[in-house]
Amino acid sequence: MVTLSGESEIELEGGRKLRLGPGHILLAEDTTGQGHISRAIGSGDRLSLFHSVGRWGRGTALRTSKELR
Repeated sequence: MVTLSGESEIELEGGRKLRLGPGHILLAEDTTGQGHISRAIGSGDRLSLFHSVGRWGRGTALRTSKELR
């Protein structure tokens, strides 16, 4: 996932939280266990680019925080 604008927070298994802003790139590799929780934070819209890799799928999606709520 590439954050293009806005901010998000990713909560990982165990409660660790990462805050992502424009320019951050995240490779989510939590394919087992409970996974993660992603949420938009701040007052502006979040625009992110998602690209699936590996056996879980192929393709790219461009989504805003409004679509994910």
